[in-house]
Amino acid sequence: EGATSLGGVLPVNPSGGVLSGHPVIVAGLIRLVEATLQVRGEADKRQVKGAKTALAQGINGPCGQAHCVFIVGA
Repeated sequence: EGATSLGGVLPVNPSGGVLSGHPVIVAGLIRLVEATLQVRGEADKRQVKGAKTALAQGINGPCGQAHCVFIVGA
């Protein structure tokens, strides 16, 4: 339990992402920016300790027909 929390072995969505709102056009970009901040060590209070690699994923289009995955690293 807690494996995907900020201090867990596999942190998922440390910023909360777009859970409080859904800016449709830029939702994937928000995830990419957060991943970049994490590997640069610039994510402030939500920083994952020792983050070297991050994955950001987005889905768009009717019925989720377009998918994009970014893997960023330091």
